[in-house]
Amino acid sequence: MGIKNFLSIIICTFFVINGFTQNITDEGNQWNILTVGMQGSTISHSIKIDGDTTLDNVTYKKVFYSSDSLNTSWQLIPQFIREEPNTKKVFLKEFNQEEVLMYDFNLEVGDTFNIEDLWGNYDCQIVVFQIDSVSLLNGEKRKRLHLHDMYHPDSYIDRWIEGIGSMYGVNTDPFRAYCSTDYPYYLLCHYNNEELLLQAHPTSCFITPIQEISKSDPIKVFPNPSQGKLRIEIGENNHLIKELKIFSSLGDLIIQDNSDFAGNKEIDISHLPKGIYFLIISISSEQIYSQKIIKY
Repeated sequence: MGIKNFLSIIICTFFVINGFTQNITDEGNQWNILTVGMQGSTISHSIKIDGDTTLDNVTYKKVFYSSDSLNTSWQLIPQFIREEPNTKKVFLKEFNQEEVLMYDFNLEVGDTFNIEDLWGNYDCQIVVFQIDSVSLLNGEKRKRLHLHDMYHPDSYIDRWIEGIGSMYGVNTDPFRAYCSTDYPYYLLCHYNNEELLLQAHPTSCFITPIQEISKSDPIKVFPNPSQGKLRIEIGENNHLIKELKIFSSLGDLIIQDNSDFAGNKEIDISHLPKGIYFLIISISSEQIYSQKIIKY
């Protein structure tokens, strides 16, 4: 093989490989995100990257928000993102605030990610404990980092996917997500130029508001918090529970039961790690209820 042909193959291979690379800040990226209220109510919104702006002599990408499933209306929000392709670091800036480091995709297993509070102090630390890849719906593979709390190795904090970001959504506030509790946002799906690349939620890319369980509803879930078993009771009008699902805080489907039942049912969650989970119940009247569950 001649040198010229060999170099042509190398150059073509380079462009084929790099043709699949995608940055978080690429225009055309969109993330659909689920918001969970204090009592378990749920609603979805979308985030997209579109256009540039300059703040403090630094160029950032503008972030837009849409609350309807058809994305007919987008609003600019006071968050701005920039990415350093060479270092694989991604930064988030809000008006009148210093930028914060959101992601570092150059981290290796055992590396620590320091999270700063608003005053620039280290508040907590997370550690990379595993690196693998995830296959997107177009067949492309992306690097994925698995993270846990520095001082609680059994607590699964998050997963970062290169070019997509956190399982809490791309514009995750690291301080709120990793240094506090009850962070209310969860990634549903990721698109690039309207092509669905990742479906993090197993059933839907846009969840309309779900009725949270209240004292007046026919469904009761107790005890909550729970250490072992959840008891579910359905009372009036002879409704049947058609399906129940329990999701982790990262959107993974943990438990699913499609057997119809009325009256009472127990679900054993003693094997689940401590943390926050979400119970979704569908009943025969076509209503859907949700309940945030705390396992301690």
